[in-house]
Amino acid sequence: MSHYKTLGVPKTASNDEIKKAYRALSLKYHPDRNNTPEAKEKIRLVNEAYETLGDVNKRKEYDIRNGPRNTNFQQNNPFANLNQDHIFKAFFNGANNVNSNIRVFQNGRPVNINGRPEDIQQKVRITIQQSFHGASVPIEINRYILQDNERTTEQETFYVSIPQGVDNNEILILKDKGNMRNGIKSDVKIVIQLENNSLFKRKGLDLLYTCKLSLKEALCGFSHEIEHLSGKKLAISTRNNPSVINPGSERVFQNYGLVRGVVKGSLIIHFEVEFPASIDEENRTKLSELL
Repeated sequence: MSHYKTLGVPKTASNDEIKKAYRALSLKYHPDRNNTPEAKEKIRLVNEAYETLGDVNKRKEYDIRNGPRNTNFQQNNPFANLNQDHIFKAFFNGANNVNSNIRVFQNGRPVNINGRPEDIQQKVRITIQQSFHGASVPIEINRYILQDNERTTEQETFYVSIPQGVDNNEILILKDKGNMRNGIKSDVKIVIQLENNSLFKRKGLDLLYTCKLSLKEALCGFSHEIEHLSGKKLAISTRNNPSVINPGSERVFQNYGLVRGVVKGSLIIHFEVEFPASIDEENRTKLSELL
């Protein structure tokens, strides 16, 4: 299957359309939402497709490589078994600028004489609060610049925009900010390391909160206050509207979870009821009479 079919876009799709399709599919097949083996394979293919089609240069090479080509020439090509490096040296040795406008093809595929340098991978630690609100985080990278066999290094600080709802191990890409070799630039890949120091657990875009109640509170009513990631304090009470809270029951508050684009998760409160270890005879009798 082609990368275009994997992302569900036509070959004429714009960069924005490709990015939009990638975000939708990565959300749909995210492990926290869909943990089936098929979903894991699908998200792998989606990431692989976007890594190619999301890069303008890689996409051009992919289109050339997968377009129609004459295979008969390759089969009858008398130079097919020659060492390509030897050919380069024979033609271009001592002529530094002769090959600047030459494109070389092998097996119908474009070959970059200079070669694209490797990407820089950088881990960035953020809190779950920063994931909830979105953030701008400074990172410092060290890149090398290789020009005509002369190598230099430089250091640069970026402010990376962290989108709302970003998840652990998600990768953000800074185009053309990585290493450079003879004018060809690589990317910087930002790997998100999410630190959760809150009382909430995360499941996709949903926030999970465990509320512990005594048996008395579960039966007779309670009031509880939750400090939300938004900074607001949410009050939960059953005293004015008495209802028994069963162990393991849940209450869902929509749109109080994490946000990703136009999609909002929920806040799910899970109740745990703590029973007393023992009851004396007098209280047992009273409880029996009441129930």
